[in-house]
Amino acid sequence: MGMADLAPKWTRQMVQALPDDGNCYELFGGELLVTPAPSGSAFPDPTLVIEVLSPSTAHFDRFTKRRRFQRAGIPEYWIVDLDARAVDRWRPAGELIAVCPSFRTQ
Repeated sequence: MGMADLAPKWTRQMVQALPDDGNCYELFGGELLVTPAPSGSAFPDPTLVIEVLSPSTAHFDRFTKRRRFQRAGIPEYWIVDLDARAVDRWRPAGELIAVCPSFRTQ
């Protein structure tokens, strides 16, 4: 006999009621994912951010995170999609400046 799932199922309304504390709150299938807000000393002016996508956060990484990094003026944001075997390269101006399809691992 399996164990019962005792974790509460989060709703959109519950997430919207959370404080605006800088953390990133994401809702996936009733589960709440929290990404802590970066502290000023944790990220001293990076020049390159590389994100390796995972299925659970791909949409957030491709859209929300990318826009935040662009607004912050991060010079380069690369999104590595292992499933598609591609790398997207973004700059603050908001345009996709290079896509490196079919990278090879040998």
